[in-house]
Amino acid sequence: MVAVAVLMLSCHKEPVPSSLVFATDDIVVDLGATDADVLQYVSASDGAEVTVQGIDYNLVGKQEAVFTAGNVSEKRSVKVRANRLAGRYSFMASILDIDGLYYPLTGEGWYWDFALGNTYNQIIIPDSAYCPYSYRMEHLFEDQGGLTMTLEGESRSITPWRGKLYFNVSYIKKDFEFDSIQYARQSNGEYAITSFLMIDTYNGKHNYYKFEFEKQFDSK
Repeated sequence: MVAVAVLMLSCHKEPVPSSLVFATDDIVVDLGATDADVLQYVSASDGAEVTVQGIDYNLVGKQEAVFTAGNVSEKRSVKVRANRLAGRYSFMASILDIDGLYYPLTGEGWYWDFALGNTYNQIIIPDSAYCPYSYRMEHLFEDQGGLTMTLEGESRSITPWRGKLYFNVSYIKKDFEFDSIQYARQSNGEYAITSFLMIDTYNGKHNYYKFEFEKQFDSK
């Protein structure tokens, strides 16, 4: 009987705890993605269900997610990329006047093609946009080539620059910076940049320009 008991004890195996298996160390999804899009890269070693929490799919940037399978949890970074913000936009530009009201600088028919940036969270704003009055592309930002919009969570920036602005009739080179960069999910389910402010500085004085956008279609 003693030998039988020893044999039974030696054959008993403790259950192996579940572990999380990641198919990649760089999980990247689009704006508007779901947990299912993220979980396709993750599984549990014992086949248990895996869940994920902590991701805002309406926010571009690197986010810390918590993956759980059974009693095992692990934190990993997940990147939400800006690709769905690229595309063609119609826009209106206006300048803040001395009465605190924005005076329009453009009418209908202007459009701007925003391109994908060099990293997952960037959009390139070219220096030229289509002008319906001249029937051609006009240099809004003189000789800049393109400005880079970088989105990282609530931090949003566009490359500052020095030069001449197409809408500034003085044609004086000024220092420009950007603020209040906004993007959002639209009623049709698409994502779009909706507005930003551009501020110039010259001899200690400022002008405030508002750009408001309506997306026409995504980049092909």
